[in-house]
Amino acid sequence: MNNQSEEYTNSEKSLEELREEIEQDFSDNEFKELAIRNVLKKRPSLRKTYLSIVLINPARVGEIMERTFIQRKTQYNNLYELLKINLVKKISVMDLTQKEIKNEKLNKEEIKIMSKFKNWTSNMNAGMRRNFQAKTCYWCLSDMGSNPNIVDFALIMEKKMRAGESE
Repeated sequence: MNNQSEEYTNSEKSLEELREEIEQDFSDNEFKELAIRNVLKKRPSLRKTYLSIVLINPARVGEIMERTFIQRKTQYNNLYELLKINLVKKISVMDLTQKEIKNEKLNKEEIKIMSKFKNWTSNMNAGMRRNFQAKTCYWCLSDMGSNPNIVDFALIMEKKMRAGESE
């Protein structure tokens, strides 16, 4: 027993060398992907929310809720958890409107969001449209969230869960 504990504690490396090693391990994309897989594996409702965004991208909260049947409070918690682990990003319609007013160029994703928003609010009166414009955000996949390995893993885990398998 004593030899084993000495094996783990006897290190020739200084604290700075160990810090650099830890920094390299934690900054590695492979480590991040592994951590994300672990989170998605343990939390089925988070995985469902993520897969809904993959399917609808970009999506409003209401659109995500229609697919997942998860309570609003849980849905928001899931979305902010996905934001925290950098699988999704949140884009406000009001920010995009401000960009349009300033004649700044919108990227493809932002144009798609504005198109979806205008389509959704096309039958609303001007007052309602402005109200929703101020409140509405769209959730989109981030670069990490569009990683095919992560999407495939989430899909496999969801299929296994539906088939009744554990792991």
